[in-house]
Amino acid sequence: MNRNLLAMLKLLCLAPEGGADGGGAPPAPAATPPAGTNEAGNTEQHETGGRDSVDEEPAYFSQFSSEKRSSDPYKGLKQYKKLDDLADALIDSRARLSKSLVIPTEKSSKEEVSAFAKALGIPTDAREYNLGEGVEENELTKQFRNMAIKSGLSGKQATAQWQFIQQLSNAGIAQMKAQRENQKQTFDARLAASMEKAYPDKSDRDKAISENMTLFKQFCADTNLGKKIMDSGLIYDPEFVIAIANHSRKHTGKIPAGDPASGGKSPGVMGNYSSSFEDFAGGRK
Repeated sequence: MNRNLLAMLKLLCLAPEGGADGGGAPPAPAATPPAGTNEAGNTEQHETGGRDSVDEEPAYFSQFSSEKRSSDPYKGLKQYKKLDDLADALIDSRARLSKSLVIPTEKSSKEEVSAFAKALGIPTDAREYNLGEGVEENELTKQFRNMAIKSGLSGKQATAQWQFIQQLSNAGIAQMKAQRENQKQTFDARLAASMEKAYPDKSDRDKAISENMTLFKQFCADTNLGKKIMDSGLIYDPEFVIAIANHSRKHTGKIPAGDPASGGKSPGVMGNYSSSFEDFAGGRK
């Protein structure tokens, strides 16, 4: 409760019956006309242009001591020109205070803290947060609920933040899928471009590409790493594919069967993948 409100309470207690208009209040003692007025009592206009003084004291100020009238809290009451206005402001302030929340302190009891949290919509248990329909409960949701209750989030705030996190996650997943699809669609061109310097002639380059792809396919089959390589996205990385092919060539010392350099049937540019390889690699291009 501020000092203005205290002054208003005191004034209402001191005011006689009838208020400002009831005639019960003793008349204010006669005072000499203030400086700046003429004999007719009219205010003289000076540099202010005749503007009424904002510091003019209401009639009920006569009930205050001179010390209080000159204090800053009481000066703030001058905006209420009538006692009725002051009473209305007091009633309105009391109504607002009755609806206000008192922030707990270290000295507050558990009951006071719980009442404050309840008024703000903060649950007493993290499991009470409703994150929305269809939300799968897992370690991530558990961690989020614990974070929410430690941060003092209301139910609505927690739901809104979780939905925002999900939107970011879904957007990230969609972007990754789009990037993966782009890598898949551009793999042929990127692989050919990466070998163009070493094989300027297109015919020689196509043969080298076929050999590298055959070696890469054989590596995936021999190591059973095909699915992991596909899931990682490295299957569409020309540098990775060529590195695996060179590694296989170095350790086997043989040109894979079916490669044009071996005199057999060419598997075709970008490889005639086996059915098992095509299953995890997304089909033949």
